Amino acid sequence: HPFDRENINEEKRRIKALLTIAGVAVGFVVGMKCEIDKYRKAFAKIYGRPSR
Repeated sequence: HPFDRENINEEKRRIKALLTIAGVAVGFVVGMKCEIDKYRKAFAKIYGRPSR
């Protein structure tokens, strides 16, 4: 059944593509979170001074 093997390969390719996209998305989100935390700390340093 070469057709079945084709289907399995197609599924594997699709799963690999989805995992790659998911990995990129997760990496992007984590990177964004780090950037946001960095800016938040900077803002806290700048704007936190007058409130004390």
